[in-house]
Amino acid sequence: MLKAELLAPAGSLEIAKAVLDAGADAVYLAGQAFGARAYAANLSQEELAEIIDYAHMRNKKVHMTVNTLLKNRELEETLFSYIRPVYEHGLDAVIVQDFGVLSFLHRNFPGLSLHASTQMSVTTQYGAAFLKECGAERIVTARELTLEEIRAIYDATGMEIECFIHGALCYCYSGQCLMSSVFGGRSGNRGRCAQPCRLPYGLEDAAGRSLIKGELYPLSPKDLCAIDLIPALLEAGVFSFKIEGRMKQIEYAQGVTSVYRRYLDRYAQAPDDYHVEDADRQLLLGLGNRSGFTKGYYQKPWGRQMLSDKDSSHTGQKEAGVVPVLWDVSPTVDMEAFLAPGEALRLTAGCQETVVSVTGDVVQEAAKQPLLKEDLIKRLSKTGDSDFQAGEISVVMEGNCFLPVSAINRIRREALTVLTEAMLSGTRRVCVRGQAPSHFKAERCQAPSHGEVEKPKLVVQITKAEQLKVVLSGSRPDLILLDLGTYEKELLSGLVKEIREGGSRAGLCLPYCLRKEGTKRIEELIRSVPFDEYLVRSYDSLGFVAGLGIDRADIRLDAGVYVFSYETAAAFEQHEIQKYTMSYELNKKELKYQKKQGAMLSVYGRIPLMISAQCIYRNYTGCKKKGGSKDSYVFLKDRFGNRFFVDARCEDCYNIIYNNKPLYLPDRKEDLDRIRPAYIRVSFTTEHSDEIRQILSDVTSGTGSFDDRYTRGHFNRGVE
Repeated sequence: MLKAELLAPAGSLEIAKAVLDAGADAVYLAGQAFGARAYAANLSQEELAEIIDYAHMRNKKVHMTVNTLLKNRELEETLFSYIRPVYEHGLDAVIVQDFGVLSFLHRNFPGLSLHASTQMSVTTQYGAAFLKECGAERIVTARELTLEEIRAIYDATGMEIECFIHGALCYCYSGQCLMSSVFGGRSGNRGRCAQPCRLPYGLEDAAGRSLIKGELYPLSPKDLCAIDLIPALLEAGVFSFKIEGRMKQIEYAQGVTSVYRRYLDRYAQAPDDYHVEDADRQLLLGLGNRSGFTKGYYQKPWGRQMLSDKDSSHTGQKEAGVVPVLWDVSPTVDMEAFLAPGEALRLTAGCQETVVSVTGDVVQEAAKQPLLKEDLIKRLSKTGDSDFQAGEISVVMEGNCFLPVSAINRIRREALTVLTEAMLSGTRRVCVRGQAPSHFKAERCQAPSHGEVEKPKLVVQITKAEQLKVVLSGSRPDLILLDLGTYEKELLSGLVKEIREGGSRAGLCLPYCLRKEGTKRIEELIRSVPFDEYLVRSYDSLGFVAGLGIDRADIRLDAGVYVFSYETAAAFEQHEIQKYTMSYELNKKELKYQKKQGAMLSVYGRIPLMISAQCIYRNYTGCKKKGGSKDSYVFLKDRFGNRFFVDARCEDCYNIIYNNKPLYLPDRKEDLDRIRPAYIRVSFTTEHSDEIRQILSDVTSGTGSFDDRYTRGHFNRGVE
């Protein structure tokens, strides 16, 4: 079994060095752009080069985050020049979220290890295998996975598995949260999350009656501490143990790293005697916690006990007196000096597998007091501010030799410099070519200068079976997507028949998050009911459906499989996926410069703000699946009185938290004509029959009226 990797966070150069010194095998950090922690100090290009050298001299690694979504100009004009210097300097890996970035880096930077971020929400072997096919070498799994699910991914793909072991948890599946983005324009997908999940909320039923006393913090998880699960995680195939905390202070990062270093080593040395000392639990609590710790989702059951719902603040115990244990990780240099009067001083220096030799000044015959071996060894041992610590030093001296101190210091410095360069040369690269040709051409996105704009095809998405008759009575969409949260073959077969008799095509919405235990019933449904299209909402569903032999021309990506740039759309097209949903986070100008073929724009419907493995119903009113909750709907209520509909998808065991107001764009015909999507989508959730008829009329007529019942979402403003 490979030696497990301890991966520690750093928001600055100082912290990066500190966590490596505290025992981390690798550090993950960001440069000045494209990192998911935009408000950390992060590192300049010069600091990135310095930390790469610092790590490599100690046989450690540096992983750089580019784990945000990139817009057209960023990907086409900035990314190559941003990555090239650190690639050439020997950067070990890049952590990515954007599929276009994955494709771009794989194409332009051969030999660079690419890791699929937890922001890609990978939950099964199917998503992992698809991303492996596309160039990813490592999967940072979704935090919501059990040990058994992690093992299944490892067994099926053999990929390196990276899992979080300590630190803050998100309430939502990472990468599937638009709450901060929609509330205030600070997008988590752009590294600017404002953490509205840490705010208090009320809980009400459909009639507005409160279901809890006062306000709680129902979206605020405790911090993860899985130190007890190190043996189980190793058995599950985990290679890299990741500590969260690039926004944390040096004391936290260094202290947590040192504790986990000791316990990984403890297990390696005596696996049968693995246990965690109470003093170390207290040490970790003292470094920082949120109403205590949780072991996360690795072992069932999970639920309200994972939440800090009475107090969301992050605290530490200053009186804990934490003193991190530091590892002496400076490389050891052995030296051998040869001196003889009339000959040049020769100094050989060796470290690890590298040996170099240099020559210095000519050695003089001592007129009075000759140079003593002990004095020479003492001088050579002074490695100063180099990366080395002195090891074994031997001296071969013939006759009575003399050298000035300055000559000894000079050859020592030269030897260490030459040795350093020799040791680092093996990790340096040369980027032998320029940027690969871009898929993006602005003129491809322009509206035609003359003639009529082709009318987009209508797609209607429904969440209740009874909505279908209303839809078919007033329109004939090209495609009707069934998003019912059920896989009952008889029910869905009947609806598909009804849709086709009404002159439309029928599509199946796959779950937002596919889990291993749900794949069998979905496969049985797909093999029994011949849908015309499949709306996939994750890389897992994409890999799963494609693996069943479904024609990729019949697969459509939903908005959560993000297409933020023309490059990303083209990258999917390279894998025969042409149909996609335009991002909710792009404004009308940015949407105009997206790939048109196969593009679907949402013009009406509630934007999903969060997809969560936690359940509001189960945690506070009782599990709906087990008959514990009598509420058909519950709503979160914020400090301003806004109510957010929570939908429980019991068959797949997750919640969808929707925005309080539906997105409404039917009246923006001129803007839609400039964007020119191939399809426009209308999504219905809680709407009654009259509302459905009115919205369909607004969409088909291209008129309608916007008022305070609705929102424009990001259509006008976009995200930073």
